[in-house]
Amino acid sequence: MGSKKDNTIHREGNKISQRENLIKYSYPASSDEGKALNHAKISLALHTRIDKPEREYNIDTSKLKSHPDVHIFDQKFSRPDSRHHTDDQAEFEKHFNNASKSFDKIRDHDGLVEGHTDHLQTYINKTVRTGESPNASGYKKHLAERLQKEVDKVKMPKTNALKKEHMDNMVHDVEDNKEQFNHLFAGHRHLEKARNVLLKSLESSPTKQEQTINGKETKPEGFVVSYNDNSARKVVNRSKEGFSGQNLNK
Repeated sequence: MGSKKDNTIHREGNKISQRENLIKYSYPASSDEGKALNHAKISLALHTRIDKPEREYNIDTSKLKSHPDVHIFDQKFSRPDSRHHTDDQAEFEKHFNNASKSFDKIRDHDGLVEGHTDHLQTYINKTVRTGESPNASGYKKHLAERLQKEVDKVKMPKTNALKKEHMDNMVHDVEDNKEQFNHLFAGHRHLEKARNVLLKSLESSPTKQEQTINGKETKPEGFVVSYNDNSARKVVNRSKEGFSGQNLNK
């Protein structure tokens, strides 16, 4: 999260802040949290354990000894602290069910995305930056432009022809399966809407610190949500105005 040595922990008037990436986290300097951060040399956010087959998000830090030189950023809060009301739950279920219906229309999901996974991820990130809604036509255009650049890089005629053939096959694949890709993107949009309902509840919950990006108030970077079956999922604001969108556009 930050350190005194590189000035990512520093005092500004009546606040003390720490900043590691895009978001600056601040506390009143007179608060208990602010005093602890002010005395510390480094600040850590302990959120993920990766020495097991499955990543562990809600890690147990109870056995760690406290030390005034180390400030532990407390990022946890429990269900009673969140504001996920009955109406929010119903809206979440509606969008989640609509996503399931869209995905059920895909004949062979693995076959559809084979060879497209990296390109789909890049395209989705691009739409986050631009604020567009992903769809098959937009993806086809993105794919053609991206693969054409790969073709243009190659001067050897034989290799160039192979690259061109690969590009044509990929673009034709999207065109031939346009309806299936649109079901994929529709499911993605419904999942985004479900996630946004959950985000609204989580982001409206009280936090111990103030979050800003370039001096403007913002929401937290994201959340990890634990479910009753012990599974966990990251929930990040992927809108153009959210952390992910601003981070991609910085």
